[in-house]
Amino acid sequence: MGLLGVGHDAARDRLATLAASPTPSVRAWAARVAGEAAHPESSAVLATLLADPSPVVRRAALAAAGRTRARALWPSVGAALGDRRLRGAAAAALVLGGADVAEVLAPCLEGGAAGPVAREAARVLGRVGGARAQAALRAHLDYPDQIVRLEVLEALRLLRYSPAPGSGEDVHVRRQLEEELDDAAWTLAVRRDLPPEPAFAVLSAALARERERSRQAILLLLSFVHDPVAILRAREGLAQGSREKRAYALEVLDVTVAADLKPRVLALMEDSEARPCIWAARAGTTCSVRPRTTRARSCVRRRPGRGRDGAMVWRRKEAGGC
Repeated sequence: MGLLGVGHDAARDRLATLAASPTPSVRAWAARVAGEAAHPESSAVLATLLADPSPVVRRAALAAAGRTRARALWPSVGAALGDRRLRGAAAAALVLGGADVAEVLAPCLEGGAAGPVAREAARVLGRVGGARAQAALRAHLDYPDQIVRLEVLEALRLLRYSPAPGSGEDVHVRRQLEEELDDAAWTLAVRRDLPPEPAFAVLSAALARERERSRQAILLLLSFVHDPVAILRAREGLAQGSREKRAYALEVLDVTVAADLKPRVLALMEDSEARPCIWAARAGTTCSVRPRTTRARSCVRRRPGRGRDGAMVWRRKEAGGC
């Protein structure tokens, strides 16, 4: 590897021979050697090995690409996020690339990527940081997929995102906060009206997961436009099982959240669905209980949140526990 690093011809030829071996384990070894060499010609070898038919070889090449940090390799590394067998290795390599990988990852949030790819892209952007990474995340506060959107918000939390009060970004965050609160109200109402019958168990469980994701999203959005230390401390308290910590967390929210948001936020953070219509009472609205068939049909027809792709997509994903 030392000879390859200084451009020794024999070492380069030997590496090329290893990379062309018919044995996957040997090609994987070639990838590791190329990663340690950090020589321009080793990047060409890694570019070939990143497209190798063997997942073992590609995994080794991904790790090596992360060590070399060669910009020319980032598009191939980013493409590996689309293979679930390689997603973890690709993400680890991209994190090593730092802020330079933001240009490769930003398109993954544009809507064309599969959900798992977009989630991983958001997670990596939150870890690498930088102005370009934050800009890519800010642009997708309202990402259609709720699970991806939550990952975007978590990434912005890591980057300590805090828009200037009264700015366009501040308005955008508050608008998305209203959307999340409306979405949560719908979820609570539907789950409240579902009968406790086995036929509705899967739907009820899916709604419970969606409600919890809504809670987390709302707390994160609140942390962007309120005191982040207080909001995130409340978030930690609500995650605890003890009644005392949850009560303290609600008190923190009570004194921190703006008056116009407080009733709905507190109603959502409490275990309110066990008590019919407490959401409506806290929010100052009326409560109406709808027949189970009406609620079930609304789940099928629903487009949950601005810009989502339609109810049947939601229904398949949620009922399947995705």
